Amino acid sequence: MSTLILSPKILLIENDPGAADGIRAALAATGSGSFDVEWVRQLSAGLERLSKRGIDAVLLALSLPDSQGLETFDKLFAAAPDIPILVCMWKENAPWSPSTRLATPFCAPTFPEISPISISLPRP
Repeated sequence: MSTLILSPKILLIENDPGAADGIRAALAATGSGSFDVEWVRQLSAGLERLSKRGIDAVLLALSLPDSQGLETFDKLFAAAPDIPILVCMWKENAPWSPSTRLATPFCAPTFPEISPISISLPRP
């Protein structure tokens, strides 16, 4: 008898298509199994998708057409306090590579056991 293993469902909320493609490619290259990534370009679309349930984690850009800065995180966290949220941001002045895009997660306060990670991607 075989066991069905479902891929984690990740909601990616990122306006930049190049960044979204890079993040999906980085997730595919982790070698830790597959991820089912659903991409939306606005916070409102992400909130609508979350209302339908079935999302395991969110990768979030803070600069979106319909929301900016920490208010973006606050709105998402208010709507989905039980889902881990990883914030993707630019690290323009990183001394090791100023032309690198980094996805640096900051986890919601209800998930302190999640360790920070960084994914280095070529800047779009």
